[in-house]
Amino acid sequence: GQNVVEAFRCLAQSCVRQWQANAAAALAHPDPDSIHPDFIHQLRVSQRRLRALLKSFAPALPTDFVGEWNARLRDNASRFGDARDLDVFCTELLDAVSAEGLADAAALEALLDKAHRARDEARSKASHSLDMATQGRLLLEFSAALMRLPTNSLAIAADLRTFARLRLDRLRKRARRQFEAASALVPERLHALRIGFKQLRYGVEFFGPLFQAKTMGRYLEGMVRAQSTLGFLQDVDTAHQRLRLWAEETPATASGAAFVLGWHASRYARLRRRVLQDCEPLLWGKKPW
Repeated sequence: GQNVVEAFRCLAQSCVRQWQANAAAALAHPDPDSIHPDFIHQLRVSQRRLRALLKSFAPALPTDFVGEWNARLRDNASRFGDARDLDVFCTELLDAVSAEGLADAAALEALLDKAHRARDEARSKASHSLDMATQGRLLLEFSAALMRLPTNSLAIAADLRTFARLRLDRLRKRARRQFEAASALVPERLHALRIGFKQLRYGVEFFGPLFQAKTMGRYLEGMVRAQSTLGFLQDVDTAHQRLRLWAEETPATASGAAFVLGWHASRYARLRRRVLQDCEPLLWGKKPW
């Protein structure tokens, strides 16, 4: 079977293929403004997965390799963050709202216009930031560094399944601390819990094939549901801040912003009340590894 470093290399190459495929698909468009946003989103996902993989395997990897590539992948993904955030804001939160004869139509229209213009500008900026030279150079340099990774005697001797259990335990313990810190349901603490769940979910996906498929699959389904709830809460919290700023900049959007927040308030309150209850069994229940 594979040793720990070989397993890391195999998983990293899968992430590299996702990165390469989406960068190539996006760059195949002659007009940057015509690039489909999903290509940029999936490119960001590949960077996030690689960073999670680096952290999951960090004890078996050279410290300078982990530090350098965690920073470079973070910086690469950050080029495209605003575009994705505004896509989610428009499609998940604004487009779901119906005036129903209750909203101030002019204010809502002004808000939608401002949001769509901001999204289009962010998409254009992200697309123009996606150049062949930068992505190609990063891909080549990371792939070369990946192939040069040394395999030390500890990595060879370590049992991969035991290593996976230790790393998953560590990720779950970290998420437990974030869970306890989120007990007051403060948005910043819930956001930290969401990140902890995302790291644990990636760990389960990376190491899942080493364990019983059925139980790991059920656990992963619970993780996805909890992460989805935490994601919605974070999206609304972020939207609240964005809408407040926009209302200050453009007062004509203020009542439209209030209507949008009111539209989502009932679901937000319901999910916020139960989110920790949904997360708790995944962190203190029987683990599937």
